[in-house]
This record gives sequence, C-alpha cells and structure tokens, in this order.
Amino acid sequence: MRQEIKKKPTDVTDGGIPSARMTELRQALKSSLENARPRPATPYYTQFSRILRAGLLDLLRERKTVDDFITDTAPILRKTLKGR
Repeated sequence: MRQEIKKKPTDVTDGGIPSARMTELRQALKSSLENARPRPATPYYTQFSRILRAGLLDLLRERKTVDDFITDTAPILRKTLKGR
C-alpha cells in the first residue's frame, strides 16, 4: 500500500526554492509590480539586466541574503548603468 507524503513548509519547489521562501517572494514580487517604473534608458541595460538576474537568482536559492544583495550587487548595478 502506498502512503501519501505530506509536504512541510521547508520542502523545496521544483525550482530548488524552499516553499516557505516562495510565499515571501510572492509578496515582494506583488509589491514590486505595484511600484514598478519603466526601465532605465541606457545602452548598458543588457549588462545591467544580466547582473540583476544573477543576483536575484542567488536570493531565490538563498545563496545570498537581502543585505548581501544590497551590499554586493546594488553598487555594481549602479556603476553598470553609468557604463563603468
């Protein structure tokens, strides 16, 4: 007889992201979308976008904390938008 396995909040999603973290991220995404503005007009946006995606992926997979992201990634993003 097969026994059904109950998922716990600490289980991970198919994308390797902890389920409990997904709830938190959904709320943050909703807030971000509600406050979204057009992307910056810059010839460096492709590089900016690549760095941003890598930083967000680190957050999603819990390789970095939000504080680490702000400290490490945000300054790089600012410089990238200026072409540095």
